[in-house]
Amino acid sequence: MLNIIATGVTSGIGLATILKMSESLKGNYIILYRDELKLTELSEKLKLKGNKVDSYKVDLKDLNKLNKVLTEIKSKYKNINLIFHCSGIWPLKNNLIEGIEEGFIVNNLSPLLINDSLIEITDKIVQISAGLAINGKIDTINTPCGNDFSKISTYKNTKLWNLLSTYYYYKNYPQKIINSIHPGVINTNLGNTRGLLGYLIKQVKKLWKSTDYAACNILEVLSSNSKSFFFNEQKEYTISSDLLNTENANEIYKTSQRYIKRLINEKKI
Repeated sequence: MLNIIATGVTSGIGLATILKMSESLKGNYIILYRDELKLTELSEKLKLKGNKVDSYKVDLKDLNKLNKVLTEIKSKYKNINLIFHCSGIWPLKNNLIEGIEEGFIVNNLSPLLINDSLIEITDKIVQISAGLAINGKIDTINTPCGNDFSKISTYKNTKLWNLLSTYYYYKNYPQKIINSIHPGVINTNLGNTRGLLGYLIKQVKKLWKSTDYAACNILEVLSSNSKSFFFNEQKEYTISSDLLNTENANEIYKTSQRYIKRLINEKKI
């Protein structure tokens, strides 16, 4: 039976994808979640399709708790067939956790910690990315601490960090399948806000594609077992080597590790 770890799958793109995925990939779905009610609803649907569910309640901005959950998973499972990362936030306020910006933790540090903990026993990693990531900037001083916080730039910057962190594993574990996918411009709750701006955003989003459209793109890449790194919807996409390169990936990985160690109380910066 396949062992599949999934984050961010109780709503939005993640939910649409895992429901379709569970029809063709029968297995044991190891779900990291926050909302009990949503988890219960998802578990029932997965089980009805002939799958098993193992769930762990954890907020991905709490790296101490996440680290403990990962230790438990490693002690329980000898092999993970797939890690499906679909969690992510679009921060609208500069919320700091022990001096580190929340979006930086959720969008970059938490998937990196999961990958680092489980990479040796994992066959495949699929990371849901964002088209805006390639427009982000690398600032190892200000972005982690929210000093350059912006309602627009912080999302694309932290997704760029995530892109480069994922690329680090892609380059260092060539025997494994590691894909980063921009599934399209999709109508989700990500980035929603109140007031006139919120109303205008919702009107624009009505023109965007559905979560089912995103799910189809993700599953097409997943089923292909392609060794290519980045996909725009279903097509392989080459990112400029000025941005996506080993030097940048190594720098982002090492810097991210320092912040992870700080948050899980192993080592101070």
